[in-house]
Amino acid sequence: MIQYRCGILVPWVNTTVEEDLRILPEYIQYNIGRVWPSKQPNGANDESYLESMKEHALQIAEQFGNLEFDDMFLACTSAACQNVMFTTAGKQLQTVYGCLLSELRMNGYKNIYFASPYSELMQEHFLSALERDGVHISKMISIKCSGEFRDLNCNDVYAQCSNAGLFSDIVPLVISCTAITTRPLIQELKKKNIHCISSNSALINEIYRRTNSKNMRVSK
Repeated sequence: MIQYRCGILVPWVNTTVEEDLRILPEYIQYNIGRVWPSKQPNGANDESYLESMKEHALQIAEQFGNLEFDDMFLACTSAACQNVMFTTAGKQLQTVYGCLLSELRMNGYKNIYFASPYSELMQEHFLSALERDGVHISKMISIKCSGEFRDLNCNDVYAQCSNAGLFSDIVPLVISCTAITTRPLIQELKKKNIHCISSNSALINEIYRRTNSKNMRVSK
């Protein structure tokens, strides 16, 4: 029996989100929608396309709104540094930024280490949003990537974070970008008592929380 339904809007070249969502149980149903911005990026560090991607995401959310979803999510962390976006009809589109913030607050984390493949400008914008929302960044790096973000593998991310001294059993590490594969890395760090939160792990945990919350409301 389906207990929770959600729509997941994913950037057009991102395949990692779908791979990571496969761990969800059958009682959680999700539908994937592809976001194709009218303006394409000119290289990995060009973020001028993000506004058109947000516009298209809201258009798709408007269309998805006719389906019986409990929630809709935009699975692009850098697209919106806010908890939720609204369509012209007032429908809510949850953001992965909001999922990350929720995960940090649920665990009582106010101080983090941070890593992402974003450009310097996007990194500054994202970290300013976290500071605004009460999260302090003690250390940070920009993960180097010679190709697309999705080409980064766990060994690359592990080596760069390790060299930057971002592994701690006290301060959690946040790896921000839904296109990066991080699940094996998170599992490996867990064995060393290091808490690592990625964009996709935060999204998945938020889906679980919302499923449980819905079940609690139904059972009352």
